[in-house]
Amino acid sequence: MKIINFLKDGEKYINGEEMLKRCGNDMADQEDLEYYLAHQDEIPKEYRDNYLIFGNYTKLYSHVDRRVAYLDWGGDSWILRWDWLGNVFRGDDLVVRARKSLEPQILGSKDILEFLDTLELGIKKLREKL
Repeated sequence: MKIINFLKDGEKYINGEEMLKRCGNDMADQEDLEYYLAHQDEIPKEYRDNYLIFGNYTKLYSHVDRRVAYLDWGGDSWILRWDWLGNVFRGDDLVVRARKSLEPQILGSKDILEFLDTLELGIKKLREKL
C-alpha cells in the first residue's frame, strides 16, 4: 500500500475538493477499497491511527453533499466510512494510491515497434552527423 502526499510545505490541512485535485487520478477507487477490506492483513499496522482515504470513490448525498470513502480502524478491523469533502483533511489523513498504478507497465507490441522506429531514426541521424 502506497500513500499520496497532498499537503504542501507548511500546510496543516486543506479541504477535501482541493485534496482530490492535488492527488489526481492515481487515487484508489472502490475496487481497491473492496480489495483492502478483504485483505486487511496487507494494510500496515502503523496506519491504524490514520484514516485511509480512497479518493476515486465518492458519492453524492442530497444533490450537494459529496462524500469520499475512507477506512477507519475500529479496534479489531477496518471499517468503511464516508466523510464530507467540505471538511478539512490533515496530514494524518492518508490518501491511498491505486493498486493499478503500482503494477509494472507492460508495453504492447505496437508500443515497442514505435519505440524501435524512433530509436532507429535517432541512430540514423546520429550516423549522418558523424
